Amino acid sequence: EKESKLMARNDDRDTPFHHACGRCYSRTKTQHFEVVEYIFQTLSGGEESLFLQKLLRARNNQGWTPLHVVCQNEDGYEILQQLLSTKVCQDLLTNDDGGNMGPLHYACHYGCLDIAKLLIEHGAPLEARTKKQETPLHSAAFMGRLEIVQWLVETFYADQSWITVVSY
Repeated sequence: EKESKLMARNDDRDTPFHHACGRCYSRTKTQHFEVVEYIFQTLSGGEESLFLQKLLRARNNQGWTPLHVVCQNEDGYEILQQLLSTKVCQDLLTNDDGGNMGPLHYACHYGCLDIAKLLIEHGAPLEARTKKQETPLHSAAFMGRLEIVQWLVETFYADQSWITVVSY
């Protein structure tokens, strides 16, 4: 009974868990984290139940899992930490939305630097490509997310050992 209610879908095929993960804006993030925490505790009993795995893998009409949703909002950091504590979400780090973009693409697209850092720390592929061969760096550049572009370039693409005095 409880489980079927948590898998209820709206017209966009979002579950209540999608909403809890996606509505974590500054003024309400504590309440939404508590909702996520409650669902985790209720469904897992300390371990990843099959139903919790199913809930974490649930995709809406846009192909987004709750992991994709939370990566679109910097205020979702605590929720992301909770999601990444599961094996299922670790596996979903390399999954796209069915239309190309993975969780790291979304974090970079929406300018969520701390989210991007946490995803990479947990193994999200920096060189993940969309069908158009775009990386998360492309997503950040396309949206004008200077802070993320700078961080990616300086942290991961800054090997300039090939530059010599002659290059100047």
